[in-house]
Amino acid sequence: MSDWTNKLVAFEKDLRKADTIRPETFTADQEWYLCRHVVTEATSTVKTEGSSANDYPLYHIKCHVKRKNGYYLWNIAMIIFLIDILSFCSFSVEISSPSDRLSVTLTLLLTAVAFKFVVSQSLPTISYLTLLDKYVLSGLVFLCCMAIENAVAASILDPDTQKSFDRISLYFGIGCFLVIHIVAVAFVITKSRTRNKKLLESEKRFRETLQLVNKLTKERQQKLTQEPAKEHDTSDQDKITFVEASRPQGGS
Repeated sequence: MSDWTNKLVAFEKDLRKADTIRPETFTADQEWYLCRHVVTEATSTVKTEGSSANDYPLYHIKCHVKRKNGYYLWNIAMIIFLIDILSFCSFSVEISSPSDRLSVTLTLLLTAVAFKFVVSQSLPTISYLTLLDKYVLSGLVFLCCMAIENAVAASILDPDTQKSFDRISLYFGIGCFLVIHIVAVAFVITKSRTRNKKLLESEKRFRETLQLVNKLTKERQQKLTQEPAKEHDTSDQDKITFVEASRPQGGS
């Protein structure tokens, strides 16, 4: 940001030098992938959003990073997946033993809640829900629904109705489980493609700017090599003219 207003100063990209990134100084490469392009943008402040009565030029220099999702995939998402799928084991317990059924489901629910508490300490504190947060919360809601189903099935007195309700709940639970994970995978793929598309556009603009800088550099080098040659030719012509002018008029 400049101390002068945008009426006096305007920032522009210096096309005499290309932007570069030094990846060897990047220390968070275990968690993040550093992209090799740089994004620059010349803007200005908006006086309606600040306390100043003038607008000042700004020049943003950005580099993009992508989070490596291997740690979160295997250490968080996979654990929640296993806890959710183990909840179907409660259907192997007889309906006549609701306490045993509920002990299985509630134990898994308490395990998931404790795991969520531990995981939240390693995740960034932000005000919105990420895809991983939504997936973990959906797993907790699924376990709560399974516990409610076990309690409702135990409260039905008619044995035939009880078995029918339990079988329908099992099929419905499997369907919900599949839908949750299909939607989660679809969201991950869609978001990943959108992110990669934006990164490719930024990289394309960076390469175009880099080609322009290289082209202008070659033109400057050609001009520098041509100027000494012109000066050399001019000096030779001056020498020839001087010799011809100093040659005597008569000869013996």
